[in-house]
Amino acid sequence: MTRDNKEVMMTHTRLGAGLNEPLDALRAMQVDEHEAADGQVVPGLFIHRDPASEVNLRWSSPRGRILDVQTRIDLPGAWLGLHLSLPMTDISGAGFIGFAARTASAQPVTIRACLRSGVEGGSFHDCFFDRYILAQPEESDYMAMIAPDRRPLLPVQAVWREFILFLPPSHGVHLALIDLRLFVV
Repeated sequence: MTRDNKEVMMTHTRLGAGLNEPLDALRAMQVDEHEAADGQVVPGLFIHRDPASEVNLRWSSPRGRILDVQTRIDLPGAWLGLHLSLPMTDISGAGFIGFAARTASAQPVTIRACLRSGVEGGSFHDCFFDRYILAQPEESDYMAMIAPDRRPLLPVQAVWREFILFLPPSHGVHLALIDLRLFVV
């Protein structure tokens, strides 16, 4: 391996370090059903909803799955998201930032994935992955990537970053997030 290849590998290892820690924590535990409209699932993994909405949300982490989420929407809102805090504020040197997911859902449901970057002044920039995830009754796998150098509006330096899965804010779902892994190459 050449010196340049080693430097690239070290950069990717540094960028990807800790990306999946909250998910690994859920993989390692079994959590019975909890009711929560908004809040922390485990450190670094949060559920956030539009405060103008009325959402009955239950989640669990059964053996063999990261997260089961059931929602009942009494008053639709503009958004409902599963937010994963990311430890990477500097993505210079990242060729691709991506994720792989395995999902299932009682009814077909579309989910939008996003890389959110906090910017100076308290605002943020959302960079959406190009394709939606289609969760359906049978388990299905999905993978998507963003090439930061092809997204000129994506800040290379950010105050903070999150990976977000936007769930439908207007109708209830029963979604199984069987597996989710983020990566940087």
